[in-house]
Amino acid sequence: MAEPQQVSRPDDSTLSIMMSHFIHLDQVMWSRVQWLIAIQTAAIGGAYALGTDNHDISSAVVLCVCAFVTVILLFMMRRDEVIRDANLPLLKTLHPEFIFSPKLSKGAPLKGRQLNAILFFSFLVMDLVGATFVVLFPILFK
Repeated sequence: MAEPQQVSRPDDSTLSIMMSHFIHLDQVMWSRVQWLIAIQTAAIGGAYALGTDNHDISSAVVLCVCAFVTVILLFMMRRDEVIRDANLPLLKTLHPEFIFSPKLSKGAPLKGRQLNAILFFSFLVMDLVGATFVVLFPILFK
């Protein structure tokens, strides 16, 4: 008959390293959102500047490249999220009294993951619709 295996709690330094890794990846994801906003601002400004200088489809190209970069940033952020959450079950087992996401008294209408998805897809749609308008209705941007 096999003896049940006993799960031992790691030392505090291991737990501290795991929590630091979790927090670091959370901060990396926030920096990706900041990069997205900076890139979108630059692309919208560049597309507007090129559109007023009568460059044919340069504005559309800038917006399409920005849409591509937005998709790449979204994939990078999803990867960071998967890596961050890989140790979450172990962290909850090792430190069950720690609350990763405190509950609000009134509740949150949207969570961070949902807000990020809305932000990324809104910018993506805005880029693609803007590029389409530049190509189909160039007279509007002269």
